Amino acid sequence: MIELESLDAAREALFCVREDGMSREEVATEVRYPYRRADFLLEDLPVDAQQRFVSVSAGDILGPLARRNGFELCRVIKKIEPQADDPNVQSRIDQRLLERHFSELARRHVQRRLGGVSTPAAE
Repeated sequence: MIELESLDAAREALFCVREDGMSREEVATEVRYPYRRADFLLEDLPVDAQQRFVSVSAGDILGPLARRNGFELCRVIKKIEPQADDPNVQSRIDQRLLERHFSELARRHVQRRLGGVSTPAAE
């Protein structure tokens, strides 16, 4: 992933990678922009970016993608299906189950204060 400060810089970097055959590392070094590798889960991305990552294959370059105070160029190195025995996957499942459980409990048991009198929330 290359982090760039402007859309023009991101487009130029993309051109250098696609048309000139430069590596992302070479482009980042030449223009002195940060280059890093990031592993993430699809659900960690904003909803609008998820579809872009789903629709590409390993090796494809995505970008320029608007992020924080600039843009990013990303190459999808590989896609990995979640495995049920992966501790990270198990932890996320546990977290989701707890969130759903307590969200449902809170929805049922939250009280509203109306005119100074507490009454159970309507279900």
